[in-house]
Amino acid sequence: MQLTPYHLYFSEQAQLETRVVTFSEDEGGIKAGTYFFQELFCAEFGCNCRRALITVHDADHQLMANISYGWADLNFYAKWMGSRQGIEHIPGINLYEMQPQGENCLRFVALFKEMITSDPAYEKRIRRHYQQMKELNQSPVAVKAVEKVGRNEPCLCGSGKKAKKCCL
Repeated sequence: MQLTPYHLYFSEQAQLETRVVTFSEDEGGIKAGTYFFQELFCAEFGCNCRRALITVHDADHQLMANISYGWADLNFYAKWMGSRQGIEHIPGINLYEMQPQGENCLRFVALFKEMITSDPAYEKRIRRHYQQMKELNQSPVAVKAVEKVGRNEPCLCGSGKKAKKCCL
């Protein structure tokens, strides 16, 4: 599954709508600082996974957590995957275990859960962004236009880090 950062196609909207959290002092294992919750979505033609990958980075582009957010229920994912075996981690908010994690990743998962449950507009915004990416990916031409990046090439987010150590 190829994941594409939302900001690659909708940069102006992403600048306005990417969730940013700032702590003025250390709080519950999270150091004082600014944290960005970047959204990535599946770029496969015709995919209907109803999921987002949320990568959390600090202002220095240091990875804090990779969070999987699936908003459909278990029955949807069983039908989508063709089996109930091994899908328990897909619905809900969980660490995305196929990606690297930062030191306090579980605290960022808890923070993301707080944000989703306390701010219904944020949840709706993520679903709207998913829908925008899904509509974009209905065309095989649009999917081919996604810039491919090798693991040792600079990440497309502009951090200057290698892709394998950054958000993709």
